[in-house]
Amino acid sequence: MKSLSFQGIPPDSSCPYREWCALQSFVAQYNNENATNFTLHSFPEIEYRTNPQPEILLVDGESKMVIESKNLLWPEQYIHRHSLWHYFIDFMGERISHVFSDDIYVFNANEDELPMSRRLLNKTIEEITQEILKYSEEIKTGSSLVYGEEPFKWDFSKMPENDKLWEERDAGILFRSRIASKESSFTEKDFRTLSRKIQKVLRLSSKKFLNYEGCLRLIIIKPYSGLLDIGFDVFKEAIKSQAIPDLIDQIWLAEAVEIEDGLSEPYYHLIKHQ
Repeated sequence: MKSLSFQGIPPDSSCPYREWCALQSFVAQYNNENATNFTLHSFPEIEYRTNPQPEILLVDGESKMVIESKNLLWPEQYIHRHSLWHYFIDFMGERISHVFSDDIYVFNANEDELPMSRRLLNKTIEEITQEILKYSEEIKTGSSLVYGEEPFKWDFSKMPENDKLWEERDAGILFRSRIASKESSFTEKDFRTLSRKIQKVLRLSSKKFLNYEGCLRLIIIKPYSGLLDIGFDVFKEAIKSQAIPDLIDQIWLAEAVEIEDGLSEPYYHLIKHQ
């Protein structure tokens, strides 16, 4: 089974309380694997705002642990591209959903091919909308598939009856992003760029542990990638290529474990330690 990075837009990590909710599964896994009983003590980042602080302080008797959690994104424009895809879905939906509400319809495109300019994307949406509405009757009878090639490949059609057996919805438009496999496009240069990005994350995070010498100091990295073939293993090797800063005791990496179709949960791996 292929080890996966996470997909989609990362949740807002600016709030330590929210981060604690996300990290409870890590604490439970750590306690289970190490026969410890660490529990939440405080949020130093909130309580001491005058200098850099870790997000979470945990205690187990006399033992203390501090955690800094970071989302790591690849490629560099991943968030922007994925946000454009959601904008595209919302904008397109507003224009055609009222016409195609009687059955299930499917719009396919590759989100990585969307125009990066919002102005050009708006223009493209209007052009696609006109093309779809022009053939709305043929589409609704299932006799026609409408498609385009520029500025990206897309198609729109009524969902075949056999495919509806697996759909929970009874009607509406299903937008599918056909993310292309780009394994060969991840070059040695990209690996060096990703490694430098990780190096920067580690360096900045280590400053938060300056006053926590008596604690176990952990950084947890959660990898997000818009490329299906740039998964957990690529991030792991990039982390392993880095020297661990003196102020960090352990570096953990979250793997996206698929528990059912379209739904995953994190499992954490200890990648490096002092």
